[in-house]
Amino acid sequence: MDGVIYGPYSLQEYHDLDVPDDTEVMEEGVGEWYYASDFPSYEELNARENGYKLMPDGSIEKIKEEPSVNVEPKIPSERCGTYDAAKQSQCAGQPISNYNMSTNQNGVVDNLYIRPNEGWNWGAFVFNWLWAIFHKLYWPLIIIPIAAIPRIGALVSFGICILLGIKGNEWAWKSKAWDSAEHFNNVQHRWAVAAGIYCLIVFVFIIVGITERWHS
Repeated sequence: MDGVIYGPYSLQEYHDLDVPDDTEVMEEGVGEWYYASDFPSYEELNARENGYKLMPDGSIEKIKEEPSVNVEPKIPSERCGTYDAAKQSQCAGQPISNYNMSTNQNGVVDNLYIRPNEGWNWGAFVFNWLWAIFHKLYWPLIIIPIAAIPRIGALVSFGICILLGIKGNEWAWKSKAWDSAEHFNNVQHRWAVAAGIYCLIVFVFIIVGITERWHS
């Protein structure tokens, strides 16, 4: 009024002021100014304040309250709130790989943030059939008899080891129950560390053998 803001006023005080129609007023919590002529009437505001609404015929009606529904929040559980592979891929903005969005025997789906390792698996390559038994993959045991075949046995066995190194992560993820993708990755990491230590020991023995033979 006259460039000055007054209030706030209670509903009864606003009614008693008899505000002119060309005065701008604002209902608290609404955030918009209206001319008093366009502002809800005292009767309508009073009905609303008491849980009623003013009907066109002047009567009032109790506002029906919608029954509250307790909706349990969806826990993404690191999967964008869904176990559906295609939807997960959309959430992540990444294409579905051959096994990244599949489930293993325990129904665990890979995480959008922590995924089962892809690529080369050193544990599978170095320990081949031993690694395979641990992961409930038994066909690599054919390496044992094949390795005994003269000439081609070693070559075929080496080829199987390469195949295990390439596909090991995918096969291991699908063949055994895992608590999570992180659990799977940790186990494969330990196998890789063991493979590195084993290769280092073999390398040291080879160097020692060559050195002794050189000096003999």
